Amino acid sequence: MFCFYFWICSKRNVNFKGVKRIKSTTMEYEEYYPRSKRFSLYLISACESVPLLLIAFALKVILFNLSGLINDQNSVLYFDSISKLTQKNGILSNIPLKETLLNIIMIVIVIEINELYMIVSQKSTKRENHRTNFEYNSSLVLKRFMFELLNRFTHFFFLAFVIRDVVSLKSML
Repeated sequence: MFCFYFWICSKRNVNFKGVKRIKSTTMEYEEYYPRSKRFSLYLISACESVPLLLIAFALKVILFNLSGLINDQNSVLYFDSISKLTQKNGILSNIPLKETLLNIIMIVIVIEINELYMIVSQKSTKRENHRTNFEYNSSLVLKRFMFELLNRFTHFFFLAFVIRDVVSLKSML
């Protein structure tokens, strides 16, 4: 099974476009794409993911303000106008199961941003012009893993280590 997977992954990527050069060890022609060009494309890919992470973080901060998890008025992440919406006499104060609803909204945001990033990461990985399917898949998996790690678990990290609210953490889990 492993041999079959390795054979499939080591096959040439059909989207690869390189320039012909003579390979120094065999003196035969090979298609080549410079690492320096690919490195600049890696930087562009990283720049494409940062805005999505910032949007996800901003939406999480808004939801934390609405749920009252960020209630320190001296905090940089505290927004009084947002927090007042769910406080006593606020527009959203009488919503039944408010905490559960906000947790569901958080889950939907995380899933939707991950779906959007899946499209972005596939396009950016294709643009990076990898020679083999293995290189392509490795790059794609690394991008997806790093993005989803940050997107899925920042709010848990925030609750556990910044706010230190175990009750809210258990509720969200």
